[in-house]
Amino acid sequence: MGYKEILSQMISNSNLKLKEIAEKCEEIGVKINPSYISRLQTGNQAPASDEVNTAIATVCGGDIELLRFEASVEKSPDIVKTFVSEVTSYFKDTTKKVISAQLPESVLPIVLEQIDNMSKLDIVNNFLKMDKTDGLENKAEINMGPRIEDDSMEPLIPQGAIISIDRDVEVKTGDYVVAEIQTVGVMIRRIVITNEKVVFLPENALYECLETEKNSVKLLGKVTGYTSTKKLLSQY
Repeated sequence: MGYKEILSQMISNSNLKLKEIAEKCEEIGVKINPSYISRLQTGNQAPASDEVNTAIATVCGGDIELLRFEASVEKSPDIVKTFVSEVTSYFKDTTKKVISAQLPESVLPIVLEQIDNMSKLDIVNNFLKMDKTDGLENKAEINMGPRIEDDSMEPLIPQGAIISIDRDVEVKTGDYVVAEIQTVGVMIRRIVITNEKVVFLPENALYECLETEKNSVKLLGKVTGYTSTKKLLSQY
């Protein structure tokens, strides 16, 4: 979905009329009129400023950063819009191909739907928030997780990398996690969460996806980055 679709959905979910939204925005210091909001929804008006988008999303109880992100993408040069579109489409298409070849038919539609529903912002954040260091200079500042012993997460995370994790943040579909799974042990994967099950996806298509019951999984943390040891090892 683009800016106008996300804005329209946000307004619809709020159950507020455009006049009510405009009045509530004015109450928090941002003056706009209902006709302006209507033009934003139809695409007859260029995406609003950060200030206006923040106000509308706040009043409607929507995702402020998502609306601001979509507005900035739509207002950006064509080359930037094309890049964002191609990167996010590649992420979704690659993920679908991997899981479609490996997951049972019973759970596949649910997982595919969740992937389709991931916003461009969700996908971009997964990569931008992945802190990649080379060497161990900041070891004391990293909440260290396990070392990745195989190449199952390449090319995103190299074999031998030491993972840093956040143990307190809420994990959601699309995140990279460290999980302890009964009968399997500890693994690092991208996660897809359904109502009853959890699916773990490798980046390397040579490895299989794993589908398991929620009660057999202990999430140890969300992956926030990694420290590559390749340069360090090459010194010896």
